[in-house]
Amino acid sequence: MLGKNYLKYKQLNLLRGLTVVALLATSSTFGYAQKKAAPSMAATKAQGFSVFGERKYPDGFKHYDYVNPHAPKGGRLTLSAVGTFNSLNPFIVRGNYPAGIGLTLTNLMAENQDRAGECYAFGAESIEVAADRSYVIFNVNPKAQFDDGVKITADTVIWSFNTLKDKGSPMFRTYYKNVKKAEKLGLYQVKFYLDDAKNAELPLILGQIYILPQHFYEKVDFASTSLEIPPSSGPYKIKSLEPGRSITYERVKNWWGAELPTQVGTNNFDEIHYEFFLDSNAQLEAFKSGRIDIRAENSIKNWNTAYNFPAVNKGRVIRKELPHNRTESTQGFFFNIRHPKFQDVRVREALTLIYDFGWLNKRLFYSTYKRNLSYFPNSCFAAQGLPSEMELEVLLPLKNQIPNRVFTEKFELPDYKTHNELRAAMTRAIQLFNEAGWHIKDGQMVHKETHTPFTFEILIEDQSKEKVCMHYISTLERIGIKAVVRSIDKAAYTQRVENKNFDMILDAILQSNSLGNEQRDFFGSSRADLPGSRNFAGINNPAIDEVIETLVQSNSYPQLCHRARALDRLLLWGFYMIPAWHTGSMFVAYWDKFGHPTVSANFNPFNIQTWWYDATKAQALSDKSETPSNRNFLSTMWERVKKIVN
Repeated sequence: MLGKNYLKYKQLNLLRGLTVVALLATSSTFGYAQKKAAPSMAATKAQGFSVFGERKYPDGFKHYDYVNPHAPKGGRLTLSAVGTFNSLNPFIVRGNYPAGIGLTLTNLMAENQDRAGECYAFGAESIEVAADRSYVIFNVNPKAQFDDGVKITADTVIWSFNTLKDKGSPMFRTYYKNVKKAEKLGLYQVKFYLDDAKNAELPLILGQIYILPQHFYEKVDFASTSLEIPPSSGPYKIKSLEPGRSITYERVKNWWGAELPTQVGTNNFDEIHYEFFLDSNAQLEAFKSGRIDIRAENSIKNWNTAYNFPAVNKGRVIRKELPHNRTESTQGFFFNIRHPKFQDVRVREALTLIYDFGWLNKRLFYSTYKRNLSYFPNSCFAAQGLPSEMELEVLLPLKNQIPNRVFTEKFELPDYKTHNELRAAMTRAIQLFNEAGWHIKDGQMVHKETHTPFTFEILIEDQSKEKVCMHYISTLERIGIKAVVRSIDKAAYTQRVENKNFDMILDAILQSNSLGNEQRDFFGSSRADLPGSRNFAGINNPAIDEVIETLVQSNSYPQLCHRARALDRLLLWGFYMIPAWHTGSMFVAYWDKFGHPTVSANFNPFNIQTWWYDATKAQALSDKSETPSNRNFLSTMWERVKKIVN
């Protein structure tokens, strides 16, 4: 989905002002045979939309359950990100945009964070969905405008839609594949005509279109990188920036959307400031010094060893582990199967078998992580045991195109308890390599015909990832394979990944709690070789394409879960990546000067946009920060001054 995944997978969970949580979620018959659409029936205006069933919040609701509607406004929040930026446009492949840029944007509908597949009025004051899903109408809020006073109209929405589709990241064409056209019905009313693919989530996807300032991009080329500040339609506007180093957003005074039920209790800081760091170590040190206010920790080692500093011990910094129910990332070592050496599934399986996760978890991860046995861990989408009857409805018509073991074997990965077990796996790996045309000669794994040695590079963008690669590399050496780790800066890494210029990467694809169209971009054949797509591995598999289309056409959440499990099985048995790990929790540390709601969103227990600056706590923190030695020194000096004066 657009809002839920494009902006997430480009780490635009930062887009709405959140801190990084990266390594921080339809037909009833298979084959999606097309049926003639029923005659279009009149739709009813509603304040929200749910892909599956009844909405949680009825028309007329006042605010989300997970906000404090009386949260005070004020104060400054300082956050951080690793990397840099050279553009303010997050919707194109070119350039790197800054964290938090989504604070300046408005979409038609706002996503609900405690129920999957739901959205509610934001830029549009209401939505009308045809009963047969043949069209969707958005009634634009007449109050919606940019901070320069230009109104948002149906023309603005249509221009934004067409621009994203024609000039934005190629994935937008995938998301809007089932939209036939957009039509203006009135000054503030736009209608999207949908094809008959029964794409259940398409109204939600269209609701998450971000509204762009047409009048700005008529003067500035949308497809080119630029640091010229565009007008804002969101709750914040850019106050100042230092290219590549920092950016400050300030809350828009008298913002048009402040009283909307989806916005009440959010956007509470007067300013949100981001600082950018070249690596995560410098970022952590900045937090420890008090320069950064809040940190979501992605390193279990850091969580266990780096937070024993005075501010934590004295209660000035709060540490919390926050369990969540969202779908975890598709994370692991992705093979680039565009390269001949990785095209044989037996080679990929062999390389997966000898990855010793148990050793890493015990020695580097404090036995905290759980091994991923799914592309959608921590969710109902994860395959379990053998296929269910509902999964078989999807898989059996494809029986001649997929491995038989999909039907007969439970997917498992070994957890080596002893060196003997690892040696046995290495023996099996060598056998698989041999079956694929490779053998060990003079201590090297070489191709039997070309005598080319089997070597590859693991590309990373963060040196802290090296430690999780080195033990694997030493294991590979024992079967004659030479692998190296190459760490490069974030910008260069992004460019190489987007252009598919790598052997293997350790990366993640952020998933949602309502899988849908975005799976085409992640795993679909049409995206395999397209620059900028998230099909890291280069998967080009017609059976997977079929299952994705069936998943997209799910008409109930249980059906979606089962069809996702069918997709999960094909991905797992394709060995397109070496699965990594997850925790099911977020690890958060923050300086104790903020308030937050007592109720958390089901899928996001750490939503900074619902927090607020607590002046009383901030003053108490300032008082605590003044050490006794400093107070004694100042007190002594003052006594001396008084004696001199007297």
